[in-house]
Amino acid sequence: MALLTDIRTLVLESPEFGAGEADLMREMLANDSTAVVRLREASGVLRDKAREATGVEAERTRMRLGIVEYLLGRTSTAVEHLRGAGNNGLALYYLGRTLEARGEFTAAAEAFERAGRNGYDQTLATLQRAGCLRGAGQRDQATAIFKGIESQASKTAEYHYQLARSLADAGDTPGAARHYEQALDIDPHHAEALFHAAFLNDLYGNDDEAIQLYERCMGRAPVHVGAVFNLGTLYEDRGLYDRAARCFMRVLSIYPTHVRARLFLKDCNASREMFFDEEAERGRDRLTQLLNTPVTDFELSVRSRNCLRKMKIHTLGDLVRTTENELLNSQNFGETSLDEIKELLTTKGLRVGMLSEDPSANRYGLEPEELSEKERTAMAKPIADLNLSVRARKCTAKLGIDTIGDLIRHTADQLLEQKNFGVTSLTEVRAKLQEMGLKLQGD
Repeated sequence: MALLTDIRTLVLESPEFGAGEADLMREMLANDSTAVVRLREASGVLRDKAREATGVEAERTRMRLGIVEYLLGRTSTAVEHLRGAGNNGLALYYLGRTLEARGEFTAAAEAFERAGRNGYDQTLATLQRAGCLRGAGQRDQATAIFKGIESQASKTAEYHYQLARSLADAGDTPGAARHYEQALDIDPHHAEALFHAAFLNDLYGNDDEAIQLYERCMGRAPVHVGAVFNLGTLYEDRGLYDRAARCFMRVLSIYPTHVRARLFLKDCNASREMFFDEEAERGRDRLTQLLNTPVTDFELSVRSRNCLRKMKIHTLGDLVRTTENELLNSQNFGETSLDEIKELLTTKGLRVGMLSEDPSANRYGLEPEELSEKERTAMAKPIADLNLSVRARKCTAKLGIDTIGDLIRHTADQLLEQKNFGVTSLTEVRAKLQEMGLKLQGD
């Protein structure tokens, strides 16, 4: 096996083909950028052989072809060939992996169980089966399996990965993160642990760590499509448009009709060509940071502080969206407090009510009491309730948008002016708002 340094030779000429050869294929794909081309060539040769072979030889050929197709991300054909490979433990194991990738968890669990009975590593097959049962919603059964196998599996990367997924499902994010780390300490190349550890860091804004983990993910076949998209988005956030475009093109090389990948690539190419005023962007960032400053950071009288708290004014942005009349109408807030507030804002280059004068500050052009109860409730909800994609979420955060009400006070053009907020993100935001019966200013 050591002499088979070419992946095409390994697939087509290796006299025996077991778990070691399958693992070596993955290593070759990770370390040789041209290996995927030769693997596709091998796939074509195997398809011809499979049509002509009969009996045991046909099953062996279909097993190799099924594993190759799985590593190339062609799950439909992989399932077809692996199901025709008989009761070979390796074929059944990769059938389980392929069905799991397709979200067919119950069928995948059955395949892993059969793999363990037919010669594949019993511990690994059992852990994979438990993970699929968890994915199918049978969490109690999965937990029982984890507990039953702990003594022989606790030192494996797969055990800690599957345990991390169970903890994540239960809402224990810190516990999940610890076990992802343990899985990667044992096996630094564990593809699923890499992806989910990267996703957690991405979710919590640890972009440097997320990029590093996603990049490691890209070297493990089959590449997780989510990892490609998320890495591309992070690259685009940093202005690395060529790298981002390569990510989206990689998806299209496997799934040529993938609509989302086409849209993201179109946005990315548009961003590469768009003139970007860095000085203006820095100015917007400074203003956003200033408006997000808590009023508690400043020395105000007890009366002013209490009145602002009762009015739910927490930041300078809240304050400059409030008019003088609104402040004076608050109980115990008089001219002295107003002068104090004006003096504070003047030192920051701001003034009371400056944003309330912007026509876009009120999406409806109505006073709050004129809005329906449903509209007021929807506008008060946090922006997180929209479950936006990572890209859209980061862009709205840069604009200081905390609530849905803040969002609909913006026009489509204002959102598109934000770096990396493209047509795809705008379409997503509009669709989410439409579900709530809301629109952007001017729509």
